[in-house]
Amino acid sequence: MFIDLMMLSMEVNNMQYAKIENNQVVQIGLPKTGTLKDGSTVSAYHLLPEDILRDEGWLPLEENKPEYNELTQYLEFDEYVITDEKVIANYIVREKEIEIVDEPVSDELVAMAEAIIDFDNRLKVLEEVISNA
Repeated sequence: MFIDLMMLSMEVNNMQYAKIENNQVVQIGLPKTGTLKDGSTVSAYHLLPEDILRDEGWLPLEENKPEYNELTQYLEFDEYVITDEKVIANYIVREKEIEIVDEPVSDELVAMAEAIIDFDNRLKVLEEVISNA
């Protein structure tokens, strides 16, 4: 029995939850100490069984993150969709803005950049020679 409760607590503890009040998300993440609707304070609140958490207004949180290119895009939170069973956090993909900095560059940095480009070109030639051999 104790092991079953431990496993259930670990399962609940690893899941993210959202607190719902008046059909709005008011909190993300379970507190370690909390107050139940009846006014009693509970330590290890985050380890309460799922049925009690649901009675207290907590629903599992599922994040809906679309695929994106981390180099050129980022995710931005869009909205919560609240169902009877869970809360879905939807994200949208935004393009990163490229900022062009117009600053003088030292001759040493220019020489290093040219050396890297030259090295990259030589490496491509060597890879081509090896692949054709």
